[in-house]
Amino acid sequence: MGDGLQIRVLGRVQVVWRGQSVPVKPSWSRLIACLASQTGRQVPTVEVIDALWPDVGESTGKNRIRVALHGIRKALSELEVQDPFVSVRGAYGLDSSLCSVDATQFEESVRYGRSLAATNPKTAAEHYQAALDLYPVDIEPYENVLELDFAVEENRRLRTVRASAVTEL
Repeated sequence: MGDGLQIRVLGRVQVVWRGQSVPVKPSWSRLIACLASQTGRQVPTVEVIDALWPDVGESTGKNRIRVALHGIRKALSELEVQDPFVSVRGAYGLDSSLCSVDATQFEESVRYGRSLAATNPKTAAEHYQAALDLYPVDIEPYENVLELDFAVEENRRLRTVRASAVTEL
C-alpha cells in the first residue's frame, strides 16, 4: 500500500504513516471509520452525527466532530503529515490524493478482477489475490468500532464482497 498515509479498516481501524501506526483515541477511530466508509464522498455533518452519536443534538455532535478532528490533525501535524481531512460546507471527507483506505483498495482490486475474468483470467486472478492479501480471512472489518451500526453494515458488506471474491477466484 505504499509509504503514504493509510487508513486501515480491514481489521482494527488504524492510521498508518510510513509503515508505523499513529496512536489514535477511540473517538478519533470512530470518526475516521465513518469517513473511510464513505471514501470519495463528502459526508454531511448530520449524517456523521447520526452515525456516531445518534443520541446527541446537532450542536453537541458538531462540537464532538471538531474536537476529534482537532486531535487527529494535531497528531498528524506532529508527524509532518499533510491533513487528509476535508471539511466543506457542512460536510466532511477524506482527500484520496493524500491518503488511501485499504477497504477501497480491496474493492477496487475485486472490481478490476471481475472486469478481466472473462478476457484475461490470469490477470484477473492476480487482482483477486491482491484483494484477498489486503483482507485475510481471519480479520473483521471495523473490528474496534463494531458498536456502531454503520460499521456493522460495512463489516457485513465487505465480508460478502470477500466471499464472492474467494468464489470467483
